[in-house]
Amino acid sequence: MNQSLALSLLKSGRNVFLTGQAGAGKTYVINQYIQWLRSCDIPVAITASTGIAATHIGGVTIHSRAGIGIKDRLTDHDMELIQQKEHLHKNITKAKVLIIDEISMISANTLDMVDRVVQMIRRDGRPFGGLQVILVGDFFQLPPVMSSQDANNTKRFAFAAKAWKELNLAICYLHTQHRQDEGDFSIVLNELRKGQASQESIALLRTRMDAKITHTNPVKLYTHNIDVDRINDEKLEELTGDEKSYIATGAGDKKLLDTIKKSMLAPEVLYLKVGAQVLFVKNNPVKGYYNGTTGEVVGFVAGSGYPLVKIANGDVITAEPEKRSVENANEIIVSVTQIPLKLARAITVHKSQGMTLDAAEMDLSKVFEPGQGYVALSRLKSLESLKFLGLNESGLNAHPLVARGDDYFWNQSELLIEQYGTRTDDIWDELHARFVELIGGTYTKDVTEKSKVMLSDYTYKGKTSKKGLKAVKDTYATTLSYITRQMPIADIAKIRELTPGTIRSHIFKLHEQDPTLDIAYLKPESSLLNLVQSAYTKAKQQSKQDISSKDIFTLLNGTVSYEDIKKCLLFIE
Repeated sequence: MNQSLALSLLKSGRNVFLTGQAGAGKTYVINQYIQWLRSCDIPVAITASTGIAATHIGGVTIHSRAGIGIKDRLTDHDMELIQQKEHLHKNITKAKVLIIDEISMISANTLDMVDRVVQMIRRDGRPFGGLQVILVGDFFQLPPVMSSQDANNTKRFAFAAKAWKELNLAICYLHTQHRQDEGDFSIVLNELRKGQASQESIALLRTRMDAKITHTNPVKLYTHNIDVDRINDEKLEELTGDEKSYIATGAGDKKLLDTIKKSMLAPEVLYLKVGAQVLFVKNNPVKGYYNGTTGEVVGFVAGSGYPLVKIANGDVITAEPEKRSVENANEIIVSVTQIPLKLARAITVHKSQGMTLDAAEMDLSKVFEPGQGYVALSRLKSLESLKFLGLNESGLNAHPLVARGDDYFWNQSELLIEQYGTRTDDIWDELHARFVELIGGTYTKDVTEKSKVMLSDYTYKGKTSKKGLKAVKDTYATTLSYITRQMPIADIAKIRELTPGTIRSHIFKLHEQDPTLDIAYLKPESSLLNLVQSAYTKAKQQSKQDISSKDIFTLLNGTVSYEDIKKCLLFIE
């Protein structure tokens, strides 16, 4: 299923299981849906199975939201205590939609407990008290943590829950893979998903044992925290120079704030030195980094002290504090602000889930869970960016029950494509409007118009074709369609599989041909723009004919990143 059809089904009010292999765009689709819900004034409860997963989507753990903590069963007394908690009543009764991300790490028993609590608090006997429920994840990812005697229990997985069956979920299995290119590595990963790795694929993986990779200082992946902590501490200690520290700040409920700080990917206290290898733990397409982007600290900004991070493409990014807010029913209940970095000479496979890594050295000799090997390998874009430090081949196997379940999910998704794939936009609009009205939201056609810009609907002053048309339906027009949706440059580049520089050149050309084209949403802050404008003017006074971003970077002594300079140049005459 493509992302567009999945999003249409979500907007129709169906309970949905959104799945697909790593890199298929599950997080992208769910973030689009969350934005749409908020634009329709629909309160949404955003949750995930773990604190790390919740960090990725701006939510809290489902255990916290439902008040069940780490319990594996609920007694009548437990239910009475939960019933008395006013904040749970407020959070659960106000929401109209419940999202649970990384569902693979939730057991059947836990899902049933959440269902029981929500029905009780909402005083509604329907599944999850009548909420629209969106379950997101891939069961080939990490499974729930359970005792050894329960590890092979079929109830380990959420799809065995009574609540799962009662939800009557529409299965949206995303087909397109956006992380790895088609080729040998993609074939290997698909075979691992099916639990049917061929001898050819295993042999191909063996060639990466102690292999050479061209990436400088690749991230090391281990299965255990003790290895990761040791390596990161040792590498930071080896570096000379002053150590800088950055302490996370927060606001909101103290108990929840403490929980959020412990579950953040960025540490509560971040220690850095020049030369430290780091990775970004948040997506910021405007600034040019994503969760998993690696780099090296090359300096610190004078005054603010913010770290300057040089990433793989050569750009130097100023890593500024970012706020992570947790919302309930569209209200911010707690927020934490920290530099979105962590030391990354080594990380655990568990914490790498959800990331895209440029390169990695992996020690999979101590794999102890089904799915760990697949999670680690699927972080990468290509086989050439992989080096094994150790490999337990049995750890690459998927759980057989998961493989069988995946076949079922795929087939159910294909049936939905046959049933709904040919519906027109008008029919979908009617369904979406009906759902919004039903749950008390605000729906206008304008809410979704920006996501439906057709190339034929927009013209600009270009060369006239043989048919006398002004609209040039080529690569520029494709970029134009995304600009009219006010999509960030980095997102356009990622979708179109082009570089941000290429997209910026398109925008220069489009704006030159049509000065009325609205690109104001891309305009940087005035302080940054003024700084770059001053350097640009100075470079002009030095008789420079064609001013490059490197000229400005040099004049500013590296205090402004190349990415920020290039953004400013869009608005400098």
